[in-house]
Amino acid sequence: ILQNLQIELCCGGHKSLAEVCAEKKLDPEVVLTELLAGENAGKPPEGKDWSAASMSELVDHLESTHHAYLLQAEPRLDSLLQKVISAHEKNHPELKDLGRLVKGFWIDMTSHLMKEERILFAMIRDMDSSLEGGSHCPIAGPIRQMLHEHDVVTRILGQIRTITKEYTPPADGCATYSALMDELKTLETDTYIHIHKENAILFAKALETAKTAG
Repeated sequence: ILQNLQIELCCGGHKSLAEVCAEKKLDPEVVLTELLAGENAGKPPEGKDWSAASMSELVDHLESTHHAYLLQAEPRLDSLLQKVISAHEKNHPELKDLGRLVKGFWIDMTSHLMKEERILFAMIRDMDSSLEGGSHCPIAGPIRQMLHEHDVVTRILGQIRTITKEYTPPADGCATYSALMDELKTLETDTYIHIHKENAILFAKALETAKTAG
């Protein structure tokens, strides 16, 4: 619902609904009604409340689901992008900028995933299994860096959404162009869910655990 309204639900999620609606010139009562209707529609698509999971369980899920998706999506999306650029760049010069943005996204995310898995996630697993609760684990610094990197990639996704006109293929676009737009939209959705689980659930738990243990 928030994505359809072009409301930043990830790294801009600390603003109040009233603030965002004022910026977007939206009626907050209408938005709230839509959100409540969505909340009452049933369980989340995954059917699991990750806030009730252990930190180690959530880390395992992030790696096997969202990190794995990104690794699989990169070659597929890049192949579609190159085909579309080759066939349509003459009539759509904005594709050159789209290619630059997508390349930047992959460069940033590749480095980001590596640091998460090798450093931060390893620290969180140690914290979760430690009898002392990881009281001497300097977790705040790595988390702060990951939050900053999340801000960077979500800004890139916002630019991609803008340049593709909300992932809308042009009138002269082929089936491959439409497939590229679908892939980019899926990438955005999965990345936002991925980052939400880290920012709002995993990192919050890790910081609270370190604070309690300290």
